[in-house]
Amino acid sequence: MVGTIPGIMEVNGAACPSDERPEDADNCYAYDSEWKLVPNPEHTLPDLVVTTRGTRMREGKREEIESFHDIRTFSFRSGEYTLSSRKDVPR
Repeated sequence: MVGTIPGIMEVNGAACPSDERPEDADNCYAYDSEWKLVPNPEHTLPDLVVTTRGTRMREGKREEIESFHDIRTFSFRSGEYTLSSRKDVPR
């Protein structure tokens, strides 16, 4: 089976403003991920590809928010799925 995994969508966000706390808008971040199974010509089991887009807290700087888009590929090796590649897509 290959294709988008139905019903699996990761959505995350934090510190987004509410009517009571509009000052939180500067620290608001949100992202979503899509999970797909894609053929792996070197193995009978497909790779799992997770594409994530949105905003996140900048690593090491809790007060800064950055846009991002990354693609992580997990391949089946030695009895388990492990991260085989990670690509940051320029925005």
